[in-house]
Amino acid sequence: LDQKNVLWKNDSSPVLIDWEGAKLINPTHELISVALDWSGLTSLNVDIGILKSMLIEYQKAGGKLTGDIQDAFNVQMGAINWLVYN
Repeated sequence: LDQKNVLWKNDSSPVLIDWEGAKLINPTHELISVALDWSGLTSLNVDIGILKSMLIEYQKAGGKLTGDIQDAFNVQMGAINWLVYN
Protein backbone atom coordinates (compact mmCIF):
# COMPACT_ATOMS: atom_id res chain seq x y z
CA LEU A 1 0.00 0.00 0.00
CA ASP A 2 2.41 2.64 -1.21
CA GLN A 3 1.44 6.17 -0.25
CA LYS A 4 1.54 7.21 -3.90
CA ASN A 5 -1.13 4.58 -4.68
CA VAL A 6 -3.79 6.15 -2.48
CA LEU A 7 -5.92 8.90 -3.98
CA TRP A 8 -8.33 10.80 -1.76
CA LYS A 9 -11.88 11.79 -2.79
CA ASN A 10 -12.02 13.78 0.47
CA ASP A 11 -10.46 13.58 3.94
CA SER A 12 -12.15 10.27 4.77
CA SER A 13 -12.55 8.51 1.41
CA PRO A 14 -9.38 6.86 0.05
CA VAL A 15 -9.28 5.14 -3.35
CA LEU A 16 -6.59 2.50 -3.86
CA ILE A 17 -4.96 2.29 -7.29
CA ASP A 18 -2.09 0.47 -9.03
CA TRP A 19 -2.97 -3.19 -8.36
CA GLU A 20 -0.79 -4.74 -11.09
CA GLY A 21 2.02 -5.33 -8.59
CA ALA A 22 -0.22 -7.05 -6.01
CA LYS A 23 1.22 -10.44 -5.06
CA LEU A 24 2.13 -12.64 -2.15
CA ILE A 25 5.12 -11.29 -0.26
CA ASN A 26 6.75 -11.82 3.10
CA PRO A 27 4.37 -9.92 5.45
CA THR A 28 7.16 -8.45 7.59
CA HIS A 29 8.89 -7.09 4.48
CA GLU A 30 5.62 -5.57 3.30
CA LEU A 31 4.98 -4.01 6.72
CA ILE A 32 8.45 -2.47 6.87
CA SER A 33 8.10 -1.18 3.31
CA VAL A 34 4.73 0.44 4.03
CA ALA A 35 5.82 1.79 7.42
CA LEU A 36 8.92 3.39 5.92
CA ASP A 37 6.96 4.83 3.01
CA TRP A 38 4.20 6.32 5.18
CA SER A 39 6.67 7.63 7.76
CA GLY A 40 8.51 9.71 5.17
CA LEU A 41 11.23 7.64 3.48
CA THR A 42 10.28 8.88 0.02
CA SER A 43 10.92 12.46 1.17
CA LEU A 44 14.15 11.37 2.93
CA ASN A 45 12.74 12.58 6.24
CA VAL A 46 11.61 9.52 8.22
CA ASP A 47 9.49 10.24 11.29
CA ILE A 48 10.51 7.45 13.71
CA GLY A 49 7.37 8.04 15.80
CA ILE A 50 5.12 7.24 12.82
CA LEU A 51 7.25 4.23 11.94
CA LYS A 52 7.05 2.81 15.47
CA SER A 53 3.32 3.53 15.69
CA MET A 54 2.65 1.61 12.49
CA LEU A 55 4.58 -1.43 13.76
CA ILE A 56 2.79 -1.34 17.11
CA GLU A 57 -0.69 -0.86 15.64
CA TYR A 58 -0.13 -3.65 13.11
CA GLN A 59 0.60 -6.06 15.94
CA LYS A 60 -2.29 -4.74 18.07
CA ALA A 61 -4.60 -5.47 15.13
CA GLY A 62 -3.42 -9.10 15.13
CA GLY A 63 -0.64 -8.87 12.57
CA LYS A 64 2.32 -11.17 13.11
CA LEU A 65 5.94 -10.31 12.36
CA THR A 66 7.67 -13.22 10.65
CA GLY A 67 11.41 -13.66 10.42
CA ASP A 68 13.98 -11.17 11.58
CA ILE A 69 12.77 -7.58 11.53
CA GLN A 70 16.33 -6.27 11.04
CA ASP A 71 16.61 -8.44 7.91
CA ALA A 72 13.34 -6.94 6.68
CA PHE A 73 14.77 -3.42 7.14
CA ASN A 74 17.97 -4.47 5.37
CA VAL A 75 15.99 -5.91 2.45
CA GLN A 76 14.00 -2.71 2.14
CA MET A 77 17.15 -0.60 2.17
CA GLY A 78 18.80 -2.84 -0.44
CA ALA A 79 21.36 -4.52 1.82
CA ILE A 80 19.95 -8.05 1.25
CA ASN A 81 18.56 -9.41 -2.02
CA TRP A 82 14.73 -9.49 -1.90
CA LEU A 83 14.50 -12.93 -3.52
CA VAL A 84 16.98 -14.44 -1.06
CA TYR A 85 14.99 -12.99 1.86
CA ASN A 86 11.67 -14.37 0.61
